[in-house]
Amino acid sequence: VRRNLLVLLPHIAAQMALVSVTLVTEALAIGGGRFKWLAGGTTASSVVAVIKLRGAVDLVDIWNGGIVALFVGRLVTASLAVMDMNGLFRWREMKRKNING
Repeated sequence: VRRNLLVLLPHIAAQMALVSVTLVTEALAIGGGRFKWLAGGTTASSVVAVIKLRGAVDLVDIWNGGIVALFVGRLVTASLAVMDMNGLFRWREMKRKNING
């Protein structure tokens, strides 16, 4: 167990920044009500993570493959959701105005 922890610790430490930024960005997206973005991103990144995990042969592969894929995917979609909140995708806003009248 100790040997595995010593091998994993640098990887986990490096991932702390990724996880932190992801969770903060997701909190911003939640505050803006962009739940569909988060649901889609979590689903897509989970699928990618499972595919990566199927090829994992050791603990480092699990942490560097599946976990990183999950959080990178979630960060990308949460970032897009925050950009959407701030009007980056103007065509979506125009579509909402046309629907509402």
